[in-house]
Amino acid sequence: MSSELKYTGHVTDEGEIKLPRRLRAEVSSRFKGKEFECIFRKKKKTRSSEQNRYYWGVVVRMVAEGFAELGNPISPSSEEDLHTVHEYLKRRFLKPITAADANGEVHELGYSTANLSTSEMMDYIAQIQQFAAEFLNTVIPDPGEQAEINF
Repeated sequence: MSSELKYTGHVTDEGEIKLPRRLRAEVSSRFKGKEFECIFRKKKKTRSSEQNRYYWGVVVRMVAEGFAELGNPISPSSEEDLHTVHEYLKRRFLKPITAADANGEVHELGYSTANLSTSEMMDYIAQIQQFAAEFLNTVIPDPGEQAEINF
């Protein structure tokens, strides 16, 4: 069982703090006889399912197509190749998740888009769009923008 409980609250315009009713009972039950820590911060928006669909369906796919059009053995129709491109993009543009061992040596554990806020995700996508334009000759349209198809 995780030792962490997470709740979302709200402060009204009048300054009244609104929290879930179950909070007191759950905190009391989980931490009875123990000290605990409370941290309050503004809730950040996580990326939406539409943003996720755009990332996988347009951004990652178009980067894969760009690599393929330059003669690389990448298939935009291969789920495995799309995941390979996704892993490459994370390594190229995101900060690594790090952890220290018992000797204090810091290790890179990997990269993740899972906890990016909506604006962080858009910044990440903008970096990919710039990369694709400069290095793959591929213009990735913004969400909702129609791309021009040349035959």
